[in-house]
Amino acid sequence: MTVFVEPIENFDLTMIAPLHQRWSEKFPALAQAFPRRRPEGLPELDPLSFSSGWPLPAVEQVDNSLSRSISYQQDQISLQWRFDPEAADTTYPGFATLSGELSSVFGYFIEVVARLGDKPLRIQGCRCLYVNQLNDIGGIEWLAGYISDWQSRKVGSYLDDAEYVGLRVKKTSENQDLGTRRIAMSELDSGEEFGTTRLDIDVVSIPLPKSKLAEVPPGEAAREMLNDAHATLIATFQDSANDEMRARWGFRQ
Repeated sequence: MTVFVEPIENFDLTMIAPLHQRWSEKFPALAQAFPRRRPEGLPELDPLSFSSGWPLPAVEQVDNSLSRSISYQQDQISLQWRFDPEAADTTYPGFATLSGELSSVFGYFIEVVARLGDKPLRIQGCRCLYVNQLNDIGGIEWLAGYISDWQSRKVGSYLDDAEYVGLRVKKTSENQDLGTRRIAMSELDSGEEFGTTRLDIDVVSIPLPKSKLAEVPPGEAAREMLNDAHATLIATFQDSANDEMRARWGFRQ
């Protein structure tokens, strides 16, 4: 899950130091990474356009279990949970728990920017991304079912020797009550070249020009857009399965 903000022009070590110190006990492992790109629909960002010179890398902090990590840079902050089959507890914590953790982390990020930043923090969008491994259905079978609205799971033999099979679907909708545009991307990757069959669903919630979210505090706006993105993601996930698969998988909010 990621919160995107209007790029902070003076984001440097004076901000990174208190952020790292605040989260170092829970997320002790520290690493640098190439700055993450923004998804489609958000204002473009040129990292070289800032007066501070060469752009800083993204900062990543990982917890002791290696299942949770936070990442932050001049235009975004995120929380990621990874499934670890060797962990003591492999249960997915659920969106409510993870979004609450991100809200807490983001709350302190807001405090630091308010104290050290050159201008108020502004939210530009929120993102939810689920990476799902499909063990109970093959990629070609899923593809046939999805395209036929689950009227069939069979395709012609011309895909039998395919080394790679994939599909990308983009859908855009608007939440008129909240004042957001939701961009939902679904991507299937399967075949011998890819290994396991994977279904990624990536949703970004972006405020419309006259959205009421511009009038609320950034923490509240982020929570609203994260909920909006997650609700759209779950609806997209449900649409990608039939009744049998939905019943077998179940859904944790």
